[in-house]
Amino acid sequence: MRRASYNQIQRYHDALVNLKSMSGEVFTQKDFSRAHKVTTEFLRACQDMQLIERRGRQYHWISTEPITLYTADEVRERTAKMHRGYLEAMAKKSNPEIKVTPKKSPAPRKRRKVTPPKKREISILWGMFTIKY
Repeated sequence: MRRASYNQIQRYHDALVNLKSMSGEVFTQKDFSRAHKVTTEFLRACQDMQLIERRGRQYHWISTEPITLYTADEVRERTAKMHRGYLEAMAKKSNPEIKVTPKKSPAPRKRRKVTPPKKREISILWGMFTIKY
């Protein structure tokens, strides 16, 4: 697991504090993540950790524990874990096991039978001179 910088943990902490203050309001996951510079899986990780509850398009804060930097780091680790699981699932989906079928061996080449050229002889003067070609 990659260690997070203090600034990154602080960013997640600020997002959690803002999320608690916005409890019951309607907002989109995409807009929230852009505003706080966190991943889009942030809200899903909070739901998974039972910090918030989603009712329709509203998110309600249900946790009774105070928000600490430790909590923010746990949420960050959970989002990273969820993201890795998503990437692995997509890799399996896009790369199914490839079955390798051997190619058919090409048919052997047909060789033409080479016939030797016909040899002819001409004899002149009863065999005194013979010409072979």
